[in-house]
Amino acid sequence: AYEMTASLVGSEMCIRDRLVKCPDGDENKYYLNHSVERNNSKSGAIFLDYRCDVKSKHKILFGHNMRSGTMFADVNNYSNASFYNSHRTFSVKFGDTDYTYKVFAAYDTHVNDARYMKVDFKSDAGFAGFMNDLAKLSMYPVDTKVTESDEVITLSTCNHSNYQNGRFVVHAVRVG
Repeated sequence: AYEMTASLVGSEMCIRDRLVKCPDGDENKYYLNHSVERNNSKSGAIFLDYRCDVKSKHKILFGHNMRSGTMFADVNNYSNASFYNSHRTFSVKFGDTDYTYKVFAAYDTHVNDARYMKVDFKSDAGFAGFMNDLAKLSMYPVDTKVTESDEVITLSTCNHSNYQNGRFVVHAVRVG
């Protein structure tokens, strides 16, 4: 299991709870209702898409938006412009290494319009073009252009404010 944090520290959102990777072929379902200890849990776990690993150019993390404010509930705060502007960077720890990311896009989408779930790209140029196209969906002006050498992390959580089966998505580029 990877180590993560979900508490806010100053202007950075750190992801410190344990992050797990779904078993291959699981299609990201197991940890929706199981803890990292593999116990049944309504909260589930924060987990890495089963198609990704730490070296992937596009890593996708999932977590429930719990009413208690736990798991990925803070991800939805990016829908508030003031929060977005004051929390543009966050860190994630994979293994023993801390990585810093800068948010470049945040938006609501429907679960059936999950374009952001793409993780396989024919080329680095295709990856950069895809990410910059996704950035156009952002509810805020985009001031970051994804390049061919970049890595992107996507945070995805449930959000029902605009769609019955909505998702709130945050994309961030690695800066450190």
